[in-house]
Amino acid sequence: MAESYHSIAVTGAHGKTSTTGLLSYVFNQCQPTSYLVGDGYGRGEKNNRDFIFEACEYRRHFLSYKPSYAILINIDFDHPDYFDGIDDVFDAFQAFADQVKEGILAYGDDPLVKKLKSSAPNTYYGLEAGNDIRAVNIQTSSAGTTFDVEIGEQFNETFSINTFGKHNILNALAVIGMAWIQNKNVEEIQRGLMDFKGVNRRYAEKIVGNQILIDDYAHHPAEIEATIRATKEKYPDKRVVSIFQPHTYSRTEKFIDAFAQSLSLADQTFLCDIFGSAREKQGNVSIEEQKTKFPVRG
Repeated sequence: MAESYHSIAVTGAHGKTSTTGLLSYVFNQCQPTSYLVGDGYGRGEKNNRDFIFEACEYRRHFLSYKPSYAILINIDFDHPDYFDGIDDVFDAFQAFADQVKEGILAYGDDPLVKKLKSSAPNTYYGLEAGNDIRAVNIQTSSAGTTFDVEIGEQFNETFSINTFGKHNILNALAVIGMAWIQNKNVEEIQRGLMDFKGVNRRYAEKIVGNQILIDDYAHHPAEIEATIRATKEKYPDKRVVSIFQPHTYSRTEKFIDAFAQSLSLADQTFLCDIFGSAREKQGNVSIEEQKTKFPVRG
């Protein structure tokens, strides 16, 4: 199906769903766009020119696609029930990059991403000098985050998002970069970024009494760290308590020390029993082992 449209795939170890949802929303402010997001939400119209979709690396599923363009957010080791290690993960992303036809927008501050080779032109985005597309002059307020985007001497505009944290800045920067590559209107991009309400199971907030409950499907140590840091940035005067349910036994066993390190960023952590999957009903690790890694309750 993707090959029948001018397609844009969004892939990476972390942040695919949030970035795909944001990209789809922004593009739809500019013109009707079909999309399929990993949170189960999507829409398709036969006459739409663009089709945006999330492309997952698990079991190399994304090799089923040959998109026109791709956003490559990052490369990291996850899914230890399938991948042997980071080299195996890198090989999968290299194979995917080989299949992109017109261009790749890639996160240039990630050393592994920079190692990828492709016949399609690469454009790099990030915070560090040397990237083609950069976010600079980053400022936060109670309303969110504001930053300037520089693209050489061709482009210098200010954008605002109603979210916090480095990962959200980078997700927005990837969307801005792809929208610029596709010649979208700047004012419509700016409006879409500010109006976006988020995707399912990603930083969903609910106020209960004097507490703020945040539900986020952060299932990798890097994602947990990003979520906790963003929460502390948004609510600097509040105590952050995490309630964590590990997802899959193989991931818990492989990253048990990294999970403990990420969760230790919270002021207090409660642990729930490991949540298995259709592929894993049991494993060689228990929640009791994780409790020994750092002081938790639960």
